[in-house]
Amino acid sequence: MVVGANAVVTRDIPPYAIVAGVPAKIIRLRFSEAIIERLQSLRWWRFAYWDLEGIQFDDIEKALDQIQALIEKEKIQEFASKVTTIHI
Repeated sequence: MVVGANAVVTRDIPPYAIVAGVPAKIIRLRFSEAIIERLQSLRWWRFAYWDLEGIQFDDIEKALDQIQALIEKEKIQEFASKVTTIHI
């Protein structure tokens, strides 16, 4: 989501929406409903940024095709950060 400067958000904002104003109102969606659905189903954010290197994000449909191909070929896997707990 993109929130305009000085906007006051008083309720939930849908994914990939651009909002502005007091109270914030949806100005438009960044992508079509079909692209948003695809972005959410692929869950691209669960992969490490270095695995997405070379993806052409300037063309979102092409980027989604590339990510989907990497997933299907099992060339990328979900990033699992290693958490270390230190007990003192």
